[in-house]
This record gives sequence, structure tokens and C-alpha cells, in this order.
Amino acid sequence: MGTLDWARLVSQNRAKAMGVSWSNDELNAIYKLGIPPDYVRKGIITLEEYSVLKGNEKKRNKISLSVLPLEKILMIARKEKIEIHPDMNKDSLITEIRLNRKFSFRTLIKKSKKELEKMLEERNIPFPKHTGQRGLSTIYASLILKYERNKRKKVGMASL
Repeated sequence: MGTLDWARLVSQNRAKAMGVSWSNDELNAIYKLGIPPDYVRKGIITLEEYSVLKGNEKKRNKISLSVLPLEKILMIARKEKIEIHPDMNKDSLITEIRLNRKFSFRTLIKKSKKELEKMLEERNIPFPKHTGQRGLSTIYASLILKYERNKRKKVGMASL
């Protein structure tokens, strides 16, 4: 007789976490009240809590990546042109999406010139001598973005 495959049980929402099964209250919230398992994992076990949380998410117009199903996360990753490996799980995909958003060109260009210069110094990237037609912040942002992408490839962030 073998051991339980906890990773599979968790991915199928048949267990709360690795080695942790659902409590009776949590099972009631999932199967009788219809609250999604990812919300129950966060401690939401009543319809009132769930409706308040859903209302807050709609107001912010943001839904946490951790509560989305794997199919939607894969769709977001493809849309953001993130390299997907077959051995990636939901958590590593979410990490990649968040890193991609943190170091996207659009996000970096919004930072002030001083912030960008500080980021260049932290990463030991030499300051460009000639700017040409482009602004300094655009050049700084592109250097940081290139550095972060290369760093992730070297470290192997995509294969967490």
C-alpha cells in the first residue's frame, strides 16, 4: 500500500494543504454553501464573509491570482508572454506573473529618474553615457528590464 499523493489531492481541492485535510466547517462551506476552495483556504467559511470579500474585489477591480483556477492563470501567463514549462505548478506561475508585472517596462517607466538610478546602482549596471533621442528614464528602465530577465533565466525562476 502506497502513500497519499497530497499534491494531487490539493490540486483537485480534495485536501486543504499538504498533509492537512478539510475540517467539517470547511467542507460545509465548500459543498453546501458553494464557496470556492481557494477562499476557504484563506479562512472564509460563511456566505457573509465571502460576499464582503467578493464586493471588495469588485470595487478594486482586482481578483487575487491565488484564487483563480489554473486554466485562467495559464491564460494570463500566455497573454503576458511568460515562458511556461510543463513542471510548473500554480504557485510558480503566480510568482512568474508577479515578477513579470513588477519588472514590466510600463511599470518601470512610471518610476522617477532617481528611483531608476538607485535600481541601476543596486544591480551594478553602468550608467549610459549617450542618450540619443530617447529619454534617460526610458534607457534606465530598458537596462533594468534586460538585467532582470537575464537574471531570471540564469537563476531558473521559471522552473521553480
